[in-house]
Amino acid sequence: MAFKMKGFPMQEGISPMKQKQDNKNKLELQRQNKISAVDAKMEALEEQRFNEEITQEQYNKAMKPLRETEKLVKKPL
Repeated sequence: MAFKMKGFPMQEGISPMKQKQDNKNKLELQRQNKISAVDAKMEALEEQRFNEEITQEQYNKAMKPLRETEKLVKKPL
């Protein structure tokens, strides 16, 4: 004996619960990519400063927007 489930089409094979998990995973991956990009930029600036390729003022000026972006990206979900 079989019955037809209502709520989502069985042909697609993706339940609403799985769609929520996939969306959550996708958002977490995007967040991680943004965090990695900001961290890489900050490390590059720190390396330039360490090698004395840029001055302290240039370093501070470049780091200010990166720190603000870092706060926005790394805030808890």
